[in-house]
Parts: sequence; structure tokens; C-alpha cells
Amino acid sequence: MTEERDWLTLGEVAERLGVTQRAVNKYIQQGKLAAYKAAVGNRTLVKVDDFEAFSQPRPRAPRKRAS
Repeated sequence: MTEERDWLTLGEVAERLGVTQRAVNKYIQQGKLAAYKAAVGNRTLVKVDDFEAFSQPRPRAPRKRAS
């Protein structure tokens, strides 16, 4: 029986996104990615569901043309 993980470390998030942990921290600080402090070990963790929602492609707003 395999156990499904509910949480990712910041390193795992960074690896999956192909960015640095510093970039992941920036996403968290900007409110783009939800993160939680673990009760034990003082680690910041991201829920897998939150990561999956964050990593989904989002449509870009159209650029305004200069007049």
C-alpha cells in the first residue's frame, strides 16, 4: 500500500517548478502560493492541492496597446 503525501517542502516545490527556493519564498510572500509553518521542526510546507492549483497555467491579461 502506498501512502499519498499531502505536503511538499519548499525545496520540492522549487524543483517541480524549475525555480529556486528564493523564488518560491517570493511567491509565498506575494500571496500567490499558500504555505504553512509545521508545528514541529519550524519548516514551511505547501499543501499538494495548493501547489497543483498554483502550477496550473493561467490565462494572461491582454497587453494594452500604446496609442
